[in-house]
Amino acid sequence: MAISTRQLVAAAQEIRDQCFSCQTRNYQEIPRALSRYLALFERLEGFKRKLSICSKRDWRGAAAKILKNMKTLLDEFRFLLSESEQAIKQCASPVPSLKDIYDELLQTKEELGLQYSSQDKVLSVTTEPIELEAVYLGEFEIHLNIPHLGKSHNNEAYTIEAIDPHPAAGNDLVTHPHVNEERLCPGTGEASIYTALSSGRICDFFTLVRTILNTYNESSPYIPLSDWNRQPCGECSARISNNEAYYCCSCEERLCVDCASSCNLCEETSCVGCLQTCPRCEEVACRECIKNCPDCGDALCSECLKEGECSCSQTEEVEKNEQEQKEKADSRKDPEITPAFAEGVINSIPPRPASTAAG
Repeated sequence: MAISTRQLVAAAQEIRDQCFSCQTRNYQEIPRALSRYLALFERLEGFKRKLSICSKRDWRGAAAKILKNMKTLLDEFRFLLSESEQAIKQCASPVPSLKDIYDELLQTKEELGLQYSSQDKVLSVTTEPIELEAVYLGEFEIHLNIPHLGKSHNNEAYTIEAIDPHPAAGNDLVTHPHVNEERLCPGTGEASIYTALSSGRICDFFTLVRTILNTYNESSPYIPLSDWNRQPCGECSARISNNEAYYCCSCEERLCVDCASSCNLCEETSCVGCLQTCPRCEEVACRECIKNCPDCGDALCSECLKEGECSCSQTEEVEKNEQEQKEKADSRKDPEITPAFAEGVINSIPPRPASTAAG
């Protein structure tokens, strides 16, 4: 809701308190930075001695490793130097008066339409609809959480919320080329934002963030505007437009032309994960063309099943033939002679006729 005069005063007092916290933290940081400087110098001195030995003995491989480590150390030194300069600058600058901060808030309200949540102590400004290189991104709300201003990294004190999100295709968390999960990547504007917040220049802070949101830096986007409406390939993550995409016939995975394969039987597009090799004919087929044998359950391509090429059907045929041969062999064997069988045979023999006496 719109901020009242009473709320402006309360917010100004809270911001001034956080400015004192920032200054106190900076006073504490400078001695710690000096200790780290001394430690870096000792490490550099050690590298210097080792490099001198490598140079005398022509150990080029070892020298290359030392130089690489020295470069990393110097990068750390430069980062530490930048932080120390900011801390010294903030310590040298007086904390703004309550009236100065109040005037800042009043200016922000008149120029940018400042909103305030007294419960959460959050100041908010809404941008105009943003469009970058013909890509419509919509409006954004810049939220400044006042109690977080005194933390060591005050970029955690503000968030960027998309009011009507138009995120990048395939990643709903990237609502702007330089905003991911509501966190802004300010690029070269980070130092200016830090200085504005640490010194209570709230209007400058909101103006800086609005300017960054209306600017596209093609060297450091989370997702380039050229790929904004492109979704990633499911295999290699390359971003492709809808008219460039192929889809797996089995799992409907989105594929680029380099990752799209095809079934050797139905010739439908398939991803590598959905292709199988028939163990019988060794044809590569998709899930739709690989079926389970209804008898043994083995997975074969539809062509092999159609032609009865499953090994289980051949086994059944062999077993059937063996059974028939066994039955024929059994039928040719002499019957087993048992007492009952013998008695039956004897009874079936007709009696001999009685012999006639000679006359």
